[in-house]
Amino acid sequence: MRLIEKEVLIIPKSKGNIRKFRFSKSIQLLILIIIVGLVGVIGSIGYDYISLKKQMTDYIALIEENQILKGENEKVSSDLLRIARKYEKVKLFEEELSSLIGINHEVQNSKGGPDFYSLYNDEHNTERLNEIRNGIINNLKRELAEKEDNFIKIKDFIYKNNSLIAATPSIWPVKGFISSGFKWRTNPLTGKKEFHKGIDIAGPIGTSVKSTADGIVTRAENNPYGYGNLIEIKHGFGFSTRYGHMNSYNVKLGQIVKRGQIIGTRGSTGRSTGPHLHYEVRISNKPVNPVNFILDYNLE
Repeated sequence: MRLIEKEVLIIPKSKGNIRKFRFSKSIQLLILIIIVGLVGVIGSIGYDYISLKKQMTDYIALIEENQILKGENEKVSSDLLRIARKYEKVKLFEEELSSLIGINHEVQNSKGGPDFYSLYNDEHNTERLNEIRNGIINNLKRELAEKEDNFIKIKDFIYKNNSLIAATPSIWPVKGFISSGFKWRTNPLTGKKEFHKGIDIAGPIGTSVKSTADGIVTRAENNPYGYGNLIEIKHGFGFSTRYGHMNSYNVKLGQIVKRGQIIGTRGSTGRSTGPHLHYEVRISNKPVNPVNFILDYNLE
């Protein structure tokens, strides 16, 4: 490219002298180099910006996809864990029920499968997580087949022994906590060592008390020096239950009651140191531990 000397005229809008500037070849070359350099820098910056913008777009899309996959992954893991926990409750209920009605129950340990609650230990390892899921699913399939067979036995037993089931105490008589168990203890009133023939279930006065099995009321009385307000129910097959220190009762002698029917409220009558229900289970009038006749089952 050939450069020639150039002149630039500056003519003012108002009256004034016209100015003349002359650019040598070397100055023109310098200006050309600067312009070319600026164009190159601007082009490079533009290219880098477009490239970076595309990378950022791809990166954001990847993050969003991973977040979706992570959310789905966590949901599947959470669902499996919830199912596993519910199954454990069903399993416990089935074992308690089998024991209560006298069906032989063989505990079979799972082999080869991972622990249900290992689900979140490897939450960042997809391969390990899939292995755990498959193990859980295989365990559930195998054990559910075993439980189905045992539930068939329980169902057959109930059909054949419906009266015995109805007569067997099997629920909590009142909500609360056990403040004194079926054991030797020091009587809080006399200070003497004696055997406590039932369990004391403490809680607020006025809470509903329920019959724990079908039966007939054989005692409905007040003894201020002992049980206070007392209900006794005979259920058949040698079973009977007692409900002492009640605040009030709404059944009468000879009345037929059903399991779960409200028979009164918790109180602190008779020889009592605080609000509670004294609950007894007897077989042929011999006290037995009531805890062994409570199916503490809740699937929620």
